[in-house]
Amino acid sequence: MKKRIDPSLWKPKDIKSLEANAEKAIKKIEKNIIVTAGPGSGKTELLAQKACYLLETNQCKSPKRILAISFKRDAAKNIKDRVELRVGKDLAKRFDSFTFDAFATNILSRFRKGLPEIFRPSKDYEIDFTLSNRNIMRELIFSFQEENGLTGYDLSTLNPSSFEREYLCKNKLTLDGISIKTTGGLVSKLIWHKKLHNGNSSSQLSFNMISRLSEFILRLNPIVLNSLRQTYAYVFLDEFQDTTQIQYDLLKTCFKGSKSNLTAVGDSKQRIMSWAGALENIFDIFAYDFQAERIYLHSNYRSAPRLVEIQHAIIKELEGEYTLLPVPTNTSYKKEEGVCSVFEYDTEEIEAHHLTNMIIKLMIEEKVSPREICILTRKTPETYTSKLIGKLYLEGIEARIENEFQDLLAEPLIILILNLLKLIAFKRNPTAWEEVLTYLLNSEINYDDTYKKSSEIEIKLENFIKKSKENIQSQLQIDTLLKEIVNFLDLNKIKAAFPQYKRDKYWKDLCNKLYDRLNEYLSGSDLKEAIRKLEGENAIPIMTMHKSKGLEFYAVFFIGLEDSS
Repeated sequence: MKKRIDPSLWKPKDIKSLEANAEKAIKKIEKNIIVTAGPGSGKTELLAQKACYLLETNQCKSPKRILAISFKRDAAKNIKDRVELRVGKDLAKRFDSFTFDAFATNILSRFRKGLPEIFRPSKDYEIDFTLSNRNIMRELIFSFQEENGLTGYDLSTLNPSSFEREYLCKNKLTLDGISIKTTGGLVSKLIWHKKLHNGNSSSQLSFNMISRLSEFILRLNPIVLNSLRQTYAYVFLDEFQDTTQIQYDLLKTCFKGSKSNLTAVGDSKQRIMSWAGALENIFDIFAYDFQAERIYLHSNYRSAPRLVEIQHAIIKELEGEYTLLPVPTNTSYKKEEGVCSVFEYDTEEIEAHHLTNMIIKLMIEEKVSPREICILTRKTPETYTSKLIGKLYLEGIEARIENEFQDLLAEPLIILILNLLKLIAFKRNPTAWEEVLTYLLNSEINYDDTYKKSSEIEIKLENFIKKSKENIQSQLQIDTLLKEIVNFLDLNKIKAAFPQYKRDKYWKDLCNKLYDRLNEYLSGSDLKEAIRKLEGENAIPIMTMHKSKGLEFYAVFFIGLEDSS
């Protein structure tokens, strides 16, 4: 067990220093706080450092835990990895990192029996990703034509694009059910019933519906709510500017009036989820509801000085001439470093040719790797990048759209499977070995006989790897190998460690996606190369602004800025 560090002697981990306000935000634990700062200021790193401080100084006393809530799976994994790297696996066990969706799903999966029958989904409920699709929602709305006196004209007054947010999930659930005073209310009631009690089929719920059900569980069951509050002494909220009303209602029910200490970080200038209902004045609302103190970070550790100057111009345009501005503090840059250029092209072909030459120059002259370059679009990257992808391919450079890969590769189950595949395919991979062994130890260890059990598990892992290596040398059947890996990891233990996989359809869909990709890459390649391709080791990432949040690159090309887009 690590020795406790005196709070007055604690130092930040793996970084030289912190600005005064960052240190203040880390060590202020007697009240809730809001940390606002611009891009590159280290907001996520601040949360990781605060977790280190709380765990290493024993301010977060065992068995109390820290809860971190992010908006994206890769962001949730990123902060978890940062904390584990700095405090070690033992202390990091008391740091839970979820997305808002995963947090709500976890509550519903564990406590769904606490809901009244009318709102209780089936045990094997499925995630419905279709309700945000305008055409599918419109079809669903019109499926109730002539039901309960609803006419085509009545239904045509409803906007399918915003129906889920403005009607279906707008309000908290009550024991009285959904109000039917309006057409939208009546249709909402019919959709809730259909999605929850779909004959003999599993319930189908969107993440917004799951959040509403989870919030309802906590209001109806004080024991569950109290247990949650007793578990989490500290709560971190990353990218808080993108919080929706639905998510905020869940957060407020969870922790308003509790002894849990909340730290919210974000930047109102980076609010990119307004289309999904992100609250415009969320920082003011949170400050009022949780009596939170505001702390502002001035430093920009990420960007070169010239880029910070450009930020100044944009921030003044957004917030006025006399607003607080970030200060470039990365001493590895020279004062004149940082380039921001604007190029106009007559055709996509000319654009693709010029950008390809710029990328080749970066890779050859400045030794920049493909993963340090990013191609950004506002939306639908496939619409704007096909010509560029083709031109790069002709030059022997791979570029790929990351959306699907980012989500898949952030899944804990997929990370485990890939780590085992690496141990089978490569001679040595210490990181993969440690990750798999840690999972096996945590899922099987008997604390009365720790050393003996650890040795047994290591031998078991070695034997599985050896047998799998022999099998793939004779004939590689990737579907068989994946099934053997899942069996080795033990599905019941996977579900116990990661509650999101209790729904069989979810984890099976992930494994099918992994199989499809690996099978595709294995054509003409061995398993090593297929794994490298899956992880995009030598591919330039193409992504939307939304998917790039919080990531860092040496060079970024933002394309598709014409007025028509």
